[in-house]
Amino acid sequence: MINSLGLLEVRGFVTALEAADAMLKSASVRLIRQYETSPGWISLVVEGDIASCRAAVDAGVAAAARLGEVVSRQEIGRPDPDVERMVLKILAPQPKKTRVSRPARVETPAEVVDIKPPAALAEADQPVVLASAHDEKNEAAGCNEEAILAAVAAAENGLTLAELLAALPEAGVTRRALENLCKAKRLAKLMGRYCKLT
Repeated sequence: MINSLGLLEVRGFVTALEAADAMLKSASVRLIRQYETSPGWISLVVEGDIASCRAAVDAGVAAAARLGEVVSRQEIGRPDPDVERMVLKILAPQPKKTRVSRPARVETPAEVVDIKPPAALAEADQPVVLASAHDEKNEAAGCNEEAILAAVAAAENGLTLAELLAALPEAGVTRRALENLCKAKRLAKLMGRYCKLT
C-alpha cells in the first residue's frame, strides 16, 4: 500500500538526475520509478509519508530549476485504492516483447549445368549455376497457402502483407509466395491489399 506519492516532471535527462538525487537526499522517500513521458520529458515518482514527499518534491523542484525546466509537480497524500492501482499499473515495468522466430527455411541446392561452347571444347571452364523457376517455387513451398487464402477470404477488404504476417506468424508468409498466388489467379492485389478472387 502506498502511503503518499510525490510526482515531478522535468525536461532533460541531466535535470532529472539532479532532481532525483536532491529528492532522495532531502527526505526519507523511495524512488518508485523514473520514465520518459514525452521526448525530453522525464517523470520521477517517489513514495513516502506526505511530509517527506512534499520536502522531496520541493528539493527536486529547486534542483531542477537551477539546471533545466520543471514541467509539473504534484503530491498525493494517501491515494485512493483505485488511483493506487492505476499508478502502479502505469509504473509497472513493461514486459519485453519477444520475437517469435520462424522455422528455418530449407533450401535445395541449385542445379549445376556445365556449358561449353563448341569451339572451346578443349578449354575447361568453370560450371555455371543457373537459377530456375523451380527455385522460386521451393522458396514459396514453405508457406501454408490454404491458411493464407482462408485468412484473406475472411477479411472483407483483403489484407496487407503486414496484416498477414501478424495474423499468420506460423504460416511462413512471404511476398514471393503471395506473388505466386497472384500469378496462379488465386489472389488479386488491389492497392496494396491481397483479396480473394471470386
